[in-house]
Amino acid sequence: DYLKNQISQFHPIIRSQIKQDGNPTPPYQRTDESNPFSFDTHTGYANKPSSVYAGSIVIGADGFICNSECDELPIEKPVNEIRIFIFGGSTVAGHGASGGKHTISGYLENLINENNVFENKRVRVINAGVGGFFSFQEVVRFLDIALKYQPDMAIFFNGYNDFHYWK
Repeated sequence: DYLKNQISQFHPIIRSQIKQDGNPTPPYQRTDESNPFSFDTHTGYANKPSSVYAGSIVIGADGFICNSECDELPIEKPVNEIRIFIFGGSTVAGHGASGGKHTISGYLENLINENNVFENKRVRVINAGVGGFFSFQEVVRFLDIALKYQPDMAIFFNGYNDFHYWK
């Protein structure tokens, strides 16, 4: 019973902060209309492509949070482009923001490009945040998905969810 209880609280496929009838409900099985998650075999759940997170954050067709426009992210990286991926939970995904340009990734992309930090190269900061994710899930998402997009940098913004699920 102790082991079952611990697994149900920490394992990404069966843990959840939302309870229905006293049983843990995985985020991808939430019954509310605005469920922005779908099942993922490696992380338990992920952003549902072409949906909306937290009422105002648009998720693109590739499952990444859109900073402003939902530009397609081709796997083949253009020569004049620098790609920075940022991973995290709801803070990175933009919970509480009024739109994608008001997320950490939106501000960072705008700041770097406005100041021409990389001398005439387009910088794309790809928001790979997923609400509720903790470090292990982020690393898996980086290895499974982000690497194929040829990232130049990766930022992992963690702490709260790791502590919350550990506690």
